[in-house]
Amino acid sequence: MSWNPEPLSEQEVSYYATELNLTTDQVLEFKQVFDEYMEDLDGALTRKNIGNLVRAVGLNPSKSDLHAIIKQADADGSGDLDFEEFMIIVAQVIAMTPTPSPEEYERDMRELFEAIDLDGSGFISSRELIVALSTKGPEPMEPDEVKKVLGRIDKDGDGKMNFREFCKIMDG
Repeated sequence: MSWNPEPLSEQEVSYYATELNLTTDQVLEFKQVFDEYMEDLDGALTRKNIGNLVRAVGLNPSKSDLHAIIKQADADGSGDLDFEEFMIIVAQVIAMTPTPSPEEYERDMRELFEAIDLDGSGFISSRELIVALSTKGPEPMEPDEVKKVLGRIDKDGDGKMNFREFCKIMDG
């Protein structure tokens, strides 16, 4: 089986943005990430691998919250998730994620950055990011998935990012 992504029409983008309370940019970004994952998975996005995909778009729900949302979103009960079901999951996770104060956000981002910056250099290297994403969290990402994320993050190809770049990426 091979995945052949279909682009969203302007009407579809508008529909998802309006119905799910997302921005147009979020809809387009989520579609791009969805298509990349579907290509890697030969078109078979299942309940088993949705957690990594949700984290790839910058969200980090608990396992129990994600399980409940997936069960609700998988309308046909097939266990396979299509783009619309994926978008419903993402929108629900976003809606249930509390917005921190600017001070809390800065503190949390600094703590996360320092946890990933293993050598304390003030930069996160490619190696440090691969270690963090493939070994940490409730469902670590596969190295190939990390490389895809890294390719999207490292725009200048220098193999590292500073705190400001890190925050920009985390903001989506």
